[in-house]
Parts: sequence; structure tokens; C-alpha cells
Amino acid sequence: MRQNDEKKIEIPIEKTLGLVRVKNIIENFGISSQGVYYHIRRGALTVYKSGYHTFLDPAEFAKINKWSRKYTKKNGVFIYDDKNLSVTTICKKLDMDRQKIYFLIRSDQLIAKKIGGCIVINVDDLIQCKPIRDLTHTLLLQVANDEYIDSCCERLGSDDKKEVSAI
Repeated sequence: MRQNDEKKIEIPIEKTLGLVRVKNIIENFGISSQGVYYHIRRGALTVYKSGYHTFLDPAEFAKINKWSRKYTKKNGVFIYDDKNLSVTTICKKLDMDRQKIYFLIRSDQLIAKKIGGCIVINVDDLIQCKPIRDLTHTLLLQVANDEYIDSCCERLGSDDKKEVSAI
């Protein structure tokens, strides 16, 4: 049996000012409770307990950010970039259920590669997937239109800066 290295400090409820409950961290950062409690059990986070409530120091937020998959590197190169997306990113962008994406991968309708523990889906493979082709096409059109509008605003300037002549 492995020894638990959890860093736990008992404090009275009056001294919890400046500390944040784990529940709020989970809601604000959009990470799973399993991920937070895993790192608490590992001893990577210092936990402050007051009765049944569990608190973390706000300085620990920076540590939570580094566990995000978008910062994952392999041989010094980021795994996820503009061309290679994670399943979570695709689900958020296309407003789909994760299980549908995993089903498409298992049924060989969507090509994905596994790098370490990360599932990586290329944008080109996502476009070629028949069941979600329409969703990806509309999403790419939106992104292209937004980029075109931004480039026009940079070249021509925004409407607020234009002066109207009286001639």
C-alpha cells in the first residue's frame, strides 16, 4: 500500500479569508474534480481544511493551469496547435458530445493518432469525416469570415477612426 503524501493543514473557519474552496476552482477553471483531487492526493497542492470544507491558496491556481492538456509537450514541441486538436477542443467548438467523437474514432470514421496519453485529431481528418462534415464546414467558414473581417479592420481602420469630410 502506498503512503499518502497529502499536505493537509487544519485551520479555524475565521482564518479562511483569502482561500478558495475546491468547488469554486472546479467551476471557474472548467477542470474535473478528479484532476484536482488527484493532485491533492499526490501532494502537489497544499490543502486547508475547515470542518468539511476544503480550501486552496489562490497562489495554487498557477499550478492548476499547467496541468491543462493544451500545454502538453513531446520532445519540446507542443502536441496541440492550430492543425492538431484535442477531443475536448473539438467538442467545445462543434458543440458535440465527447462520446460521439470517441464513437467516430472507434468506428474508423474519424482518424486520430495517439501521442503518449493524448489523442490528437488533425483538422484535415476532421473535415473528411462524413458524419460531422457539415458542422466542421460551417465552423471553418465562421473562423475564415472572422479572420477576414479582422484583416479588413486592420487594413482600413475601424469605423470610429474615419473622419467625414464636408465637401
